[in-house]
Amino acid sequence: MSVSDFQTYILPATANNTVFINTAFFRDLPRAFFYRDKNGFQELTGTHCKVATEFAIHQKYKFRVENMANFSIAAMHQLIEDGHFNWSMRPNTYGDSSANIVYSYPLERSRYCVMVPTRPTLARFWYVVWPFDRYIWLLIILAIIYVAALMTIQRYPTVSFSRNLLYSFALLHDSPNANIKKNNRCARVQIFFLLIFGLGFILSVYYITFLASYFMYPISQPHIDSLDAIIDARIDVITPPRTYEILRSDKFSNFQEFEKVLKISDIKSFIAMIHSHHAYILTQGDWDLIDRMQTHLILRKFEYSKMCFGDFYTALPLKIDSPFAKSLNDYLLRIKESGLWLHWEDESFYVALKAKLVKLLVDGYPAEPRAARFHYVVFAYCYEYLLTLLLAAVDAFDPVALVLVAVGVPAHVVGRVAQIVVLFVPFHDETIHDWLVAFFDWHRNGDGYNTYHLNQLTCPAILWKRKDCFP
Repeated sequence: MSVSDFQTYILPATANNTVFINTAFFRDLPRAFFYRDKNGFQELTGTHCKVATEFAIHQKYKFRVENMANFSIAAMHQLIEDGHFNWSMRPNTYGDSSANIVYSYPLERSRYCVMVPTRPTLARFWYVVWPFDRYIWLLIILAIIYVAALMTIQRYPTVSFSRNLLYSFALLHDSPNANIKKNNRCARVQIFFLLIFGLGFILSVYYITFLASYFMYPISQPHIDSLDAIIDARIDVITPPRTYEILRSDKFSNFQEFEKVLKISDIKSFIAMIHSHHAYILTQGDWDLIDRMQTHLILRKFEYSKMCFGDFYTALPLKIDSPFAKSLNDYLLRIKESGLWLHWEDESFYVALKAKLVKLLVDGYPAEPRAARFHYVVFAYCYEYLLTLLLAAVDAFDPVALVLVAVGVPAHVVGRVAQIVVLFVPFHDETIHDWLVAFFDWHRNGDGYNTYHLNQLTCPAILWKRKDCFP
């Protein structure tokens, strides 16, 4: 590459000094880039540019930077060795051998890893089973069967196992069954119900809490974290030519495994990258930029996987016997320890954001409270009442209730009518009266009035007429 391919930008020296810094510039968001300020002037900024320019201003050195159209590590080293440059503004892997090149104090500890696109979110019907692990679900199922079998064996007269199964489910879910008589029972029965209540309370609170959080924040499937998963997903791994040149060296021995899914291509912009569906090999610094752009995303587009190719240190290449080498090392140490480096990283990102070179991504995940579909909630409650009425009618073999269910009368309307009938109609048929009372919890207040309410428990089996109790 000839020197005529460069465009020269000369920054004014702050003093008449004999030390002259001659470096090359290569656009690398957000570490080195040009932007136009409010007056229309081009300004050189970025983390690496800040290091160079502020160092020159602090030491009062003369400074010249040349814009390099196409960056190449080999070409850059050759230009430094030939004396055209005495400093590379673009850091390089620390320790690359060259006869006439030395390195500054290490800037960053970085690594090359594969950035993979996130998988689709988990279907919402799986949210019901997602709060518990498979082994917890297995334990709950076995516990329900065990308690139901125990109740079937211990009860007298014998109650069917299917009905006890519903009792067992209600007990283990949140122990809602208040109709079980426990007065004057032995200590083992008291301890049993105490343990059942504790288990049901913990399970129900844990389950409801996590289920509610899943509806507030989507669940993504586990992201791709192996080469076999990349091959199965048929995803191409994109890497820039410069990165490919570095990874092919002997320092990254496990890189050869990815050759079969690798595609070498220039990355035009991070904005175009973020909207693609490919995997990319990026440094930790590039991933930090992508991560900043995804700050406000509910559904992240990319994740930084654990498929990495080893750690390395970056440092600034210098010409051997550079007069400013010692001052530069002291300067780099101070800005790293004082936090100035982190401040310049944040500043560079916000400048690039203001210049519209990068942007914060916002997705359209439907998390709008105004869009809550309350009529679905009403429908769910009506369906619950209707199902309870249907099960009770089938259990009691009552023809009137079966006809009402068949014609589709809402369950809550049936309930209200039944309550009025129970209160104001004198019954002579004890069978019908007992069936209606079994539908509702019939209690007597201290003031002598009858009160009633529809028992909205999880298990409908405890709504119908049962005189026996466990044990």
